[in-house]
Amino acid sequence: MFEFVMDQYATLSALFIFASPAVWNTLAHIEYFTHKISQLFHGNKENGFRFVMCIIISMQIIRNIFFYIACTSAVPMIPAIDSFLSSIPTLVNI
Repeated sequence: MFEFVMDQYATLSALFIFASPAVWNTLAHIEYFTHKISQLFHGNKENGFRFVMCIIISMQIIRNIFFYIACTSAVPMIPAIDSFLSSIPTLVNI
């Protein structure tokens, strides 16, 4: 009944779903209290913000890719939808 939970992509997607907010909060606390991220960029707060933003966005992109693969590999498709999805070029080989 819960075979989809054992799928590696679903597990990785769930890991990113639950770990991402913890990473954001940790980075925000480090920057707010110690300014360590700004110090990495020689005191430039804007570049520190861009660095944190890139981490957040990349984690969400990775989460979305794993979630998409988990959903498409676990759910049987209607033939019309399956042929449409197979006609779209994919970035990740399933």
